[in-house]
Amino acid sequence: MAAVIPNSHILNQVVLTDPAIAVRGAIERAQELAVVIPNSHILNQVDIVCFGVGSGGTCTGVGRFLKEKNPNIKVYPVEPFESSVINGLSHSPHKIQGMGIGMIPEVLDQSLYTEALRVHSDDAIAMAKRLAIEEAILGGISSGANVCAAIQLAKRPENRGKLIVTTVNSFGERYLSTALYSEIREKVAAMDQMTLEESIASAKAYLGI
Repeated sequence: MAAVIPNSHILNQVVLTDPAIAVRGAIERAQELAVVIPNSHILNQVDIVCFGVGSGGTCTGVGRFLKEKNPNIKVYPVEPFESSVINGLSHSPHKIQGMGIGMIPEVLDQSLYTEALRVHSDDAIAMAKRLAIEEAILGGISSGANVCAAIQLAKRPENRGKLIVTTVNSFGERYLSTALYSEIREKVAAMDQMTLEESIASAKAYLGI
């Protein structure tokens, strides 16, 4: 349509962004981390990285940067089990926002990896909840998917003792209306209404102040 309709544009950075431009920010962030983080020499000790693929910028940019540090590092893209197009399967609806767009983005450098990992939406949601409860890490569903993928890799016998890195790059607050917090929404909806004064008193009693 954009080709035949005058003065029309497709606002889709995943499709139209020049790969060289798209990964520049990710590479710059990786370089910044190497400079400002104490003991950043650990970047040379990383054996494996895995990142969820949306636009493909993080997987490509950080993957290229780390391979410059260590050519033997293994890079694994992560995608929803229900929409595993990187694995050559069909696209279907899933619950992991920011991943599994139904196509292999041009930005994704397919020469960086030999295997793409698959994570079920429900497993990603369950892991995001575990991260919040057990580790006080309030990430989103895609963060849960990344950690699920890292655990998949850690369970492989050949990866025993390997340093595996992933990212928590989504904030849970953005997912309050999604399946991630459906149980909490139901509990809140069932609560009795309280005045502001009653809420403050309840919070103080809980905190012991």
